[in-house]
Amino acid sequence: MEEQYPPPPTPLNEGFLRADLLEMTDMPRYWTSVHHLGTGAFGEIHLVHSDRPDAQQTKILHSEFVVKILKFPLSELVNVVREVEMHRICRDHQNVLFAGVIYCQPFKEGYRVQMCLEYAALGDLSLFANKKKEERHIGYVLKEVIYGLSYIHEKDIVHGDLSVRNVLVTHKGVIKLSDFGMADNFKNTTRPRKGLIKGTPGFIAPEVMDMKSYDNKADMWSLGIFALFLFTGGNPFKLGLIFDLQSYRNLLSQHFYPDLNRLLLSYNFKSFMSDLKHYDPDERCDAFEILSEPILHECCTSREFMELYSQMRMSNGRTFPYAEQSEVLVVPVTRE
Repeated sequence: MEEQYPPPPTPLNEGFLRADLLEMTDMPRYWTSVHHLGTGAFGEIHLVHSDRPDAQQTKILHSEFVVKILKFPLSELVNVVREVEMHRICRDHQNVLFAGVIYCQPFKEGYRVQMCLEYAALGDLSLFANKKKEERHIGYVLKEVIYGLSYIHEKDIVHGDLSVRNVLVTHKGVIKLSDFGMADNFKNTTRPRKGLIKGTPGFIAPEVMDMKSYDNKADMWSLGIFALFLFTGGNPFKLGLIFDLQSYRNLLSQHFYPDLNRLLLSYNFKSFMSDLKHYDPDERCDAFEILSEPILHECCTSREFMELYSQMRMSNGRTFPYAEQSEVLVVPVTRE
């Protein structure tokens, strides 16, 4: 176990360390990391096994889930607490990755947070985007994503970073919104803004890039780019080798948008995109309105999606979880 440090100079009564959100202790010792799933800007993601005796001490309870470990300076504490709060508010929808108990400890000049998350065993949609599929398979993914967006928007929350990396697939083929690091409440996003722009170039809405106020319609711009990414296998705004926020900003300043007529899109797919491509957010559909689009009603079933996706994974040398393994994918929701 890593060395514990005295708390940084931020008292609990300032409201940053929310007792209703964070358990101010280390995660249990009987939790074991069995697989390193990835590394991000502030930390790591691990698949964890938990083996503990039941209340009667007669058998061992085994469960598997993900722990997202964030190590960050004191200056980022408010942002991390916001991420935790936004995710917990939205966690009870089937198309949002479930977030369970969250541990927090002082760490050097800041804090370490350990977020317990649902294990989406089939990973993100990068592989799906790069493989051959039909529009009806894309339609299935889009419909599931829109269900998730509808739910969080009803709670006045913007996801803020919708991309193929932040949409995951469970062992049952359920599509899940994940990573609420950029999420925020409308009451904050509709105020005048300043500071650095964060997010995935090509997916960020023009109003966000222009440091203007924004709301749920920013996610709808991202949804359109997300749909094109699934269709083409790449970011439609990436026109050269270098693609960063500045090159993306230059394209937006020219009101550039990928020419849909040059893509082999069906009429219904173009109709879907026409509701999302507007630079003026007031002209974009919201998540509830766009659910009436025909492409979402002509999509494949979850079983058909899984049949295709399992073929994609096997052809790429990736393992597929067995049915009996899925029974232990349980996220702890209270301190153990």
